[in-house]
Amino acid sequence: MTPVRPTGQYRIKNPDGMEDDVQVTDGGIDMPIPESLYRNRGYQPNCDTLPWRDDSKK
Repeated sequence: MTPVRPTGQYRIKNPDGMEDDVQVTDGGIDMPIPESLYRNRGYQPNCDTLPWRDDSKK
């Protein structure tokens, strides 16, 4: 069985001074990871194309 590679869903803007996160999913588990980890592992789609999370809908 081939492991499922996580894919990005959206970016999460963190408070000043903190690194932003990317929400990823593997089809079963969703979780935020630091943007640098997302980029370093070459996850898709490209981080720069992901939308920002809309916190106004909370």
